[in-house]
Amino acid sequence: MTLAAWDDLRRASNELDATKAALAAQRESLTTSLTRIGIDAEVLELPALVQAADNALANDSTLRSKRLDADKRIGELDDAAEQRKAALDEAVTGFNEWQSAWEAALAATWFTDQQGSISAVRELLDAIAGLPEVLREQDDLQYRISAMEADQNSFADTVVRLNGALGDMLDVSNPLTAARELIQRHEEARQIEARRQERDQARLELSIERERLDSEVAMHDARKTEMTSFFRVETLADVRLALERCRKRNELVEEQAKLKRQILNDMQAQSLQDALVSLADTDLSELRREQAELVTRIEDLDGRAKDQFADKARASDRLAAIGGDDAVARLEAKRRTLLLEIEDQALRYLRLRSGSLVADFGIRAYREKHRSTMMNRASEAFRLITRDEYIGLATRPDKDREVLIAIMQNGGSKVATELSKGTQFQLYLALRLAGYEEFAAARPSVPFIADDIMETFDEPRSEEVLRLFGQMAEIGQVIYLTHHRHLCEIAAQVVPQVRIHEIS
Repeated sequence: MTLAAWDDLRRASNELDATKAALAAQRESLTTSLTRIGIDAEVLELPALVQAADNALANDSTLRSKRLDADKRIGELDDAAEQRKAALDEAVTGFNEWQSAWEAALAATWFTDQQGSISAVRELLDAIAGLPEVLREQDDLQYRISAMEADQNSFADTVVRLNGALGDMLDVSNPLTAARELIQRHEEARQIEARRQERDQARLELSIERERLDSEVAMHDARKTEMTSFFRVETLADVRLALERCRKRNELVEEQAKLKRQILNDMQAQSLQDALVSLADTDLSELRREQAELVTRIEDLDGRAKDQFADKARASDRLAAIGGDDAVARLEAKRRTLLLEIEDQALRYLRLRSGSLVADFGIRAYREKHRSTMMNRASEAFRLITRDEYIGLATRPDKDREVLIAIMQNGGSKVATELSKGTQFQLYLALRLAGYEEFAAARPSVPFIADDIMETFDEPRSEEVLRLFGQMAEIGQVIYLTHHRHLCEIAAQVVPQVRIHEIS
C-alpha cells in the first residue's frame, strides 16, 4: 500500500516537473512574442502576462477588423471616384454639345454678339416674350384708328349730303361745326312744329266751341220765340215782368191755401164754408174775454216753462258734472273683465295648488317607502365610522323640510349643523355610502369616486371608512384619491385585496 502511494507520489512529482517545464517554455515563448511587439513582459507575472497576451490578441483582432473596413471603404471610394469621373466626363461632353447648339442658335439671330453673356440673352428673351402682346395691342389700336377715320369720313359725307338737301346753306369745310348748326336748326324746327301743332289743336277746339255756342244761341232763340208768343209780348223784358206777376199770383194762391188750412185746423171744420157759418154765429166779446184768459194762461205757462227749463238746465249741469261719456260703461266692463280674470287665476291657482299637494304627498310617500332602508344603511355606516360614538340617525320635520339628527350613544342627540366639521363630513359620507348601495341594488352600479375626503378624519375612523369601502367594492368599483401615504398603508392592512396606484 505504501509503495503504491510512493509510486503515485513520484509519478505526480514527475508530472509536476514536466508541467512546470512546459509552463516555463510557454512563458518564455509568450514573453518573446510580447517583447517582439513592444511589450515589456519580463517583469510581468504569469496572470498579467496572459492578460497582456489576451489584450494584444484583442487589439490585433480589432485592428484587423478596422483594416478590413478601411480597405472596403477605400474600394467604395474608388468606385465612387470612378462614377464621378464618368459623370464629369458626361457633363463636359453635354456642356460642349450645348455650347455648340447655343452658338448655332444665336448665329441665326440679331444678337449673335451676346454669345458670352447668357444673362443678357435671358433679359432679351424676357423682353421679347411680351412683344406679341404689344403687337396685338398695336394692331388693336390701328384697327380702332381706322374705324374712327372711317366714321369721320362717313360723318363728313352725311353732313355734305344734308347740306346739299338744304340747298348748300352751310360751310362743309368744317363738318363738326356744320353738324352743330344742323342740330340747332333741327331743334328749332322741332320747336316750331310743336307750336304749330298746339295752334292747330287750339283752333280745332275753338271751332268746336263755336259750333256749341251756335247751337245754344239757336236754342235760346227758339225758347225766346216760344215764351214771347205764350205771353203775347215783344221782348224778353216783357217776359220777365209777366213771369214776376205769375210768381206773385202763385204766392197769393199759396198764402190763401195756407190760411184755409189754418182756419180749418183752428175751427175743426170739414170745409171753409162750414167754418164761415160757424164764425157768423160767434159772440165777438166772448171770444175776446176767452182770448184774454188764454193770454193770461199762456203767460203763466211761459213762466212755468221758464222755471222748468231752469230746472232742466241745472239737472243737465249736474249730469254733465258726472260725465256724459261712456266712462261708466267702460269702468263696468273693466270691472267685469277683472272679475273674470280673478276667477280664471283663482281656478288656475287651485289646480296648481292641488297638483303641488298631490306631488308633495307622492314625494313624502316615496320618501317614507324608501327612507327606512336607506336611513338604516346610513345609520349603520355612521355608527361604524364613529365607532359607536353615534349609534344612528333620525329626522325631524321643520316647516316644509326635514332636519337630520345624529343620535349619541348616551341617549343625547345633535342636529347635523351642530356637529363638528369632521363629524359632519363623516355623516355626509355615510349618506353617500347608503345612497350608493341603494342605487347599486336597483340598477347597474357606477364607480364610486372620492377625493381625499378623510383629510379631517383620525386614523381609527379612517380605518373604518376604508373597511366600508372594501365592502362596497363587492358590488361596484371604489376609487379613492389621496396624497396621504399613511392612508395607503391603512388600506393595505384593512383591505388586503386593495390595489394601490401611484401617480407621479
